[in-house]
Amino acid sequence: MSNSINLYCFQPECCFIEHILKATTSEINFPVEIIWLIIESYLNLITSKYISKITCAHKQTIVLIPEPGKTNSQLYGWGHNHFAQLGFLPQLNHNLPKKIIGGHITSISTGFGHSMAVINNELFGWGYNSHGQVGTNVDGQVGTNVDECQTHPVKIDIGDVLMVKCGHSYTMALTKNGLFGWGNNATGQLGLGGCIQRHIHKRINLLGVVAVSCGYQHTMAIAKGELYVWGSNLFNQLGLGSGPFNQNDPRPLDLPKVIAISCGRAHSMAITKEGLYAWGRNEGQLGLGDCYDEAYPRKVSIDPIISVCCDLDFTMAITKEGLYVWGSNAHNQINSENKSQYNLPQKININVLYGSCGWGHIVIRTESGYYAWGRNDSGQLGLGDSNNRKSPEKITFEF
Repeated sequence: MSNSINLYCFQPECCFIEHILKATTSEINFPVEIIWLIIESYLNLITSKYISKITCAHKQTIVLIPEPGKTNSQLYGWGHNHFAQLGFLPQLNHNLPKKIIGGHITSISTGFGHSMAVINNELFGWGYNSHGQVGTNVDGQVGTNVDECQTHPVKIDIGDVLMVKCGHSYTMALTKNGLFGWGNNATGQLGLGGCIQRHIHKRINLLGVVAVSCGYQHTMAIAKGELYVWGSNLFNQLGLGSGPFNQNDPRPLDLPKVIAISCGRAHSMAITKEGLYAWGRNEGQLGLGDCYDEAYPRKVSIDPIISVCCDLDFTMAITKEGLYVWGSNAHNQINSENKSQYNLPQKININVLYGSCGWGHIVIRTESGYYAWGRNDSGQLGLGDSNNRKSPEKITFEF
């Protein structure tokens, strides 16, 4: 069996490595240090494989659809668009897929009201710029009104970009020159050593970063095989114990051999060589069988993990056995039963290639197309209406 790396990164904040080797770590026991050297070399040489394909956040969805036989892709968006986060003039909702932009797109992400994309290694942003999260302003000049939003993709001058991640109202970009952050910094989520809001990109003092994930007000990154955390720790989402409430620069978390990370609103997940770990706020979204907040990483009992995605108050994971979801079921994103939450992973009977989740909705890609279910009050399912769905329903695209 040949060994190869397939590297993907999904949002909101869902960042993972799918099949680090096609042979699993149980079959070929590569030292984690060697794996990370391979990954770092891979990112430098073949950045086109570092791809976000579906990104959901709040009440919107953005999907990257490759053009058959070409290196270019088309970006489509739907759902909430009050801040032009779908890349066209503001309107409250858009319940069908609409083309945003095309090109050689290698990373996408969306936050509460802004979105970002890497096109030909250049960074573009659009949407709400209330805290400078789009990155187009000089310090001290930030728009706070809807009519000052970026209504279409605009280039951000930051150099060659490998990956971009949107938090609620801030942004992180991994470039060939390091990790940069900008936007809201009220709890130190930019990792710059203070809580000063930044309206243009500023480099973070953390070397060797290969993955980053942003939540509501906290951030995680993997650098040289170690996990680093910073930002809000109000609900123990940093995994550092019950204090301090805020951490304004990167701090290592003692969790060995981390290969993938995802930040939710106030909880965190990490895939390690030993399995899936969870910590932070817990109303069932940690999947530990209870509803107690966890101050330190705790192992989740689940099949071998391929990817994980956290958002507001629930979590979804793709395993070798299929799709699992747990946490809030307020919008039937787990199943059609009238149960408000599940504190253990629940299997969904659908074969999944990849996917993402927002504030109560799920969008996935299968062999037969794209499917969505859950909350749909802003048309975030892309099904042509605003009715919630209790089970997966296929999305239709007009190419």
